[in-house]
Amino acid sequence: MCNAVMVLHCLTLQVALQLLDTASTRGHWLMLQNCHLLIRWLKELEKALEQLTKPHPDFRLWLTTAPTPEFPIGILQVSTACVCGGWCGWCGWSIVKMIFINICFVFGIIILE
Repeated sequence: MCNAVMVLHCLTLQVALQLLDTASTRGHWLMLQNCHLLIRWLKELEKALEQLTKPHPDFRLWLTTAPTPEFPIGILQVSTACVCGGWCGWCGWSIVKMIFINICFVFGIIILE
């Protein structure tokens, strides 16, 4: 990996931790996607979550990941809910339900901004 990519990579991870801090104090929702791609960084995320003493009651953290045995158990233990399932579960859903979910997701993003 070239140095420019490594610097960008490190900055992105620092931004994620800053967003976590901001979201936990202001009561925002934060989604970190594809966590299975950065298993080593999840140890830092686990430490950051342990250091949260009194997060805002409206704070929510969403993590998406592919199944991996290296995922930190500490993050799973402090989770309120863990959902296992793939896209195949969406196949039986009606188009109305899928549109509703997309609207909710977009609405959640707009609130954060």
